[in-house]
Amino acid sequence: MKPESKDQQVNKLLLKQNLRRMRYASFVGILIALGHILYFSYIITEPGTENYAWHVYLIRSHVFLLVICGIQGLFLLFTHNYAKIPAGINWLVVYVTQFGLLIGGVAITVIDQLVISHITPFILLSFAIALIYLLQPYKSVVLFSIAFLLLFFTLPITQDDPEVLLSLRTNALSITLVSIMLSIILWRTNTSNFRQSLIIDEQKQELEQANNELEANALMLSESNKTKDRFFTIIAHDLKSPFNSVMGFADLLADQLRENKFEGMEQYVNRIQQSSHLAMDLLDNLMDWARSQTGRIDYNPKLLMLPPLVDDSVSFFANHAHQKAITVATDISDSHRVFADEKMLRSILHNLISNAIKFTRTGGNILIKSEARNGAIRVSVIDNGIGININMLKDLFSIDKTTNRPGTEGEPSTGLGLGICKEFTEKHSGKIWAESTEGKGTAIHVSLPAKPTDQKIW
Repeated sequence: MKPESKDQQVNKLLLKQNLRRMRYASFVGILIALGHILYFSYIITEPGTENYAWHVYLIRSHVFLLVICGIQGLFLLFTHNYAKIPAGINWLVVYVTQFGLLIGGVAITVIDQLVISHITPFILLSFAIALIYLLQPYKSVVLFSIAFLLLFFTLPITQDDPEVLLSLRTNALSITLVSIMLSIILWRTNTSNFRQSLIIDEQKQELEQANNELEANALMLSESNKTKDRFFTIIAHDLKSPFNSVMGFADLLADQLRENKFEGMEQYVNRIQQSSHLAMDLLDNLMDWARSQTGRIDYNPKLLMLPPLVDDSVSFFANHAHQKAITVATDISDSHRVFADEKMLRSILHNLISNAIKFTRTGGNILIKSEARNGAIRVSVIDNGIGININMLKDLFSIDKTTNRPGTEGEPSTGLGLGICKEFTEKHSGKIWAESTEGKGTAIHVSLPAKPTDQKIW
């Protein structure tokens, strides 16, 4: 559907203004017409008297005006409350009722000539219509001209004095011209005001939109700065720690080799290996996070068998789990497949298993299991480790919040891994959440689609 042009919008506003004014005019017109009917009915003289015909005709003419105002009011009530009438019909009602009112004014003016030589009713109704209603200039000219011509040719019916008749016709012409000019001025003024109002509204909307964009950009910049600060903190502190360990133990190992002291060398090598793996994992997470923030990470989902991916991740951390005497069990159905990007899924599994080992005490247990439901596969990594307190749990997946803490054997933690897991999971239209009791253990659940879908899953 094509958007409305300025002219169409202005025309709609003009019609709305007319209908709104007509509602009030109908109410006032009914009261005035009814008041005249009651008054002249009360003072009506006996048949055959000089003023009897005048009273009768005035009552009839005001009944006509009452009917016009009543029909106008009922129509406007109907359009306002019950139905949407096409604009063309609404405009037609506006013109017809105005013409009817002018005819009523002409009729009363002609009737008044029976007792008094004036055109007051014609003046009042002409000015009232020019001031209340908004008419297009050429329609205003046509409407008032017709009313003038009707008055011009009907005045002689009740006014036979040539001089008075000339005066009345001259006055009627003047009133008609003034009414036309007044109507044109009000039409152009209101049209200009409505057009200006629409322009102001558009500018206001544009300013609001620009302001919203500025606020959104400011928020993004603020979040970016927080994330950048977090990123540099990780680089400056957390990444430095495992390299210091590597360097320290390497120096000790070199010193012992020079002195031919081989006792304890295996311990140093194990520590170097552990710190190297930790540094590599951290670097992988940092690179994944950086690529995800800049939109440079590839996303190529496909159907993947889940068991071998889980087995690979468990094997990768087997040495770390063995050092802490942690038992890692799996309960993954051979039939379970997920529609996922392999690299992202491996990163998710690596982070979850690494965290579980890190925060599980020596001799603890970890279970990795899968469950199918509603077109999705839920992978759960459950440990009986130290758990997470409720305050940390609510910010667990936020990269810009500090949720890092050392593992059960002092292993450093950045708090970055779970944030990456959340981003990667949501990239798959999936969901990640945690359940934990402090001191008793934690369960991290990841739900991923089992087949291609654009739907959000549980």
